[in-house]
Amino acid sequence: MKEKAIYIGAVVLTAIWGVAAPEGFAPFLLGFELLLALSMWILVQILAGKVEIVPEPAEETVGKKEPIVLRVKLKNTSLLPASCVAVTVGWRDLLDNSTGTVESMGMAGGKRTGVLEFCIPVRYSGVYEFWIQSASVRDWFRLWSKKLLTTDKKVQVLSVPLVHQAEEWIPPAQLASGGDSDQHSQKKGGDDGSEVFEVRAYRDGDPLQRVHWKLTAKTGEMLVREFSLPKREVLLLQVDLYHPPQEKWDHCKLERLLEQTADFCWRLLAAEQEYEVFWQEQEQLCRMQISKAPELWVFLKRLCFTATKEELEQKGKQSQKQAAGKNKYPAEDLLEKGRGSGVTEPVAGGQLWKIDAEGTVRQVRGNEERAGAGTAG
Repeated sequence: MKEKAIYIGAVVLTAIWGVAAPEGFAPFLLGFELLLALSMWILVQILAGKVEIVPEPAEETVGKKEPIVLRVKLKNTSLLPASCVAVTVGWRDLLDNSTGTVESMGMAGGKRTGVLEFCIPVRYSGVYEFWIQSASVRDWFRLWSKKLLTTDKKVQVLSVPLVHQAEEWIPPAQLASGGDSDQHSQKKGGDDGSEVFEVRAYRDGDPLQRVHWKLTAKTGEMLVREFSLPKREVLLLQVDLYHPPQEKWDHCKLERLLEQTADFCWRLLAAEQEYEVFWQEQEQLCRMQISKAPELWVFLKRLCFTATKEELEQKGKQSQKQAAGKNKYPAEDLLEKGRGSGVTEPVAGGQLWKIDAEGTVRQVRGNEERAGAGTAG
């Protein structure tokens, strides 16, 4: 707008000059200025059909202290350079529905592709949603502009919480102390001689004690017994999202919940402990086995979707009516709901830990109960 106002002012001054001195240079200058403005308008109309806005896939997870980086490609299929392409990106915090916009400008030469990069700092952990709100192309002097077609596709990025160093209230030795169950793995063998996993061909290094002599004599090929591998007792982690409606649910509480959950899960991974997490989404019991970091990020993202402000407030109202302020979602009730609905039952005797909406961690079952084990600061 500033450039257009300056140009209009110059045209008006040239016109006044032309009226005052009609036989001088002013009429030619006025004609040139009008012709230049017309050519810039035509340029914008041409580029509007030749410039394409293509958002690049964003990283699905970023650290809490790292900015979220979004990149947008400016593909120019025209021979004419697009010297000014303005793009506005909108964002929304899925917890409190707060929104905002970020604008940037870039250029793309003739038959070339430019890249716009948006660095958006975030203060809290959680899921953020981004989309291209608007885009326009402008002429070289920024006198004219025309909107470009944009996609309505939205991308979601998880800002993961900080993971602290191990503390005394969760000893790694205790987390890895689950014993073997009476069930055996169906996927790989082990050293439990009480059950044979499979009979297979002999390999270099196999002990002679495992040779199946009868089958070897019958088939003419040396065969060995491979023993079974007992399953370890699976540790269960319940994330209880019960939240009383009279208490305010905000970013600070979600931050404590995510940090404590991520911290606990990281320690389980470090201890090579098999574990599953479960939580409630509306009336459905959700359960997920985690064995590597990407699966942990998927779980935290789903947890953020569940822990939206509206969801927790509604859940709190239902719980208040039915339980009169008591915890509506104890671990045993959740497991009972899961029976018969495709949810795999845990190995009996495994540890059961619980993290509530306040970030308090406690052991409910297995080894020894450790109530009030810790609360995120």
